[in-house]
Amino acid sequence: MVVELSENSFTGTLDSWFFLLPSLQQVNLAKNSLTSVAVEKPPANSNAGELVAVDLSYNKMEGFLPANFAKYPMLRSLALSYNRFRGPIPWQYSKKGSSLRRLYLDGNYLNRSPPAGFFSGEGRLAEAWETIAWRVARVLRSFA
Repeated sequence: MVVELSENSFTGTLDSWFFLLPSLQQVNLAKNSLTSVAVEKPPANSNAGELVAVDLSYNKMEGFLPANFAKYPMLRSLALSYNRFRGPIPWQYSKKGSSLRRLYLDGNYLNRSPPAGFFSGEGRLAEAWETIAWRVARVLRSFA
């Protein structure tokens, strides 16, 4: 199931039950006015863990980044850009064996460096980071 509800005027908290809907694979609630999100670990042996992509960017969500998204075994893409999240990036997002391949966190108020080893090892984010680092180095060389 795909839920596409971007660019509406939804407000308030997105409750945890929403992400536990059976057969839910994609959620796009970008460009609303949601202020918080509650995320619980999906129950074992349920089809609630089929979530592949979540886009909650361009809302008004505050607080710390929800670490429990990392516990969804099929989640490949998580977009939380342009909210008001603060604090560190949860180490769970880079945990070895994580299925997360795309993580969008730009436009927030994150105030610490990523956890040690966040972009290294066998994780998919490590591959993405190597590509980004290469592009940044190339741009910096062009200014020299």
